[in-house]
Amino acid sequence: MGEDQLLYQQMAFTMGDFWGFIHGLVTAAREILGQLCMQDYTQMPPIPWTALYDDPSQSQAGWNFVHDARTQWPVDGTHWMIDRLRAEPAMQRHFMRGGRFHPGAI
Repeated sequence: MGEDQLLYQQMAFTMGDFWGFIHGLVTAAREILGQLCMQDYTQMPPIPWTALYDDPSQSQAGWNFVHDARTQWPVDGTHWMIDRLRAEPAMQRHFMRGGRFHPGAI
């Protein structure tokens, strides 16, 4: 077994394999998020992957890394999607029917 090999249960892989898996997973997640938001994922606000913070001692229900004040997000995520919905007719056609949110599209 080499120095950069990881063992988990009955699996063995290298750090390179692991990072390749993570890279592919992030790419797939970006593409899915882009499809769900009806936008090319390259035009979406970037996620600061290398600057995410988490507090493992935080045990409050519903708390997660998104709420950690140390992470600096490029946009205000609480309003980003609704602002797009207000500004873009294509988004309105997809997510709304008769001026109301269409539950099947959400």
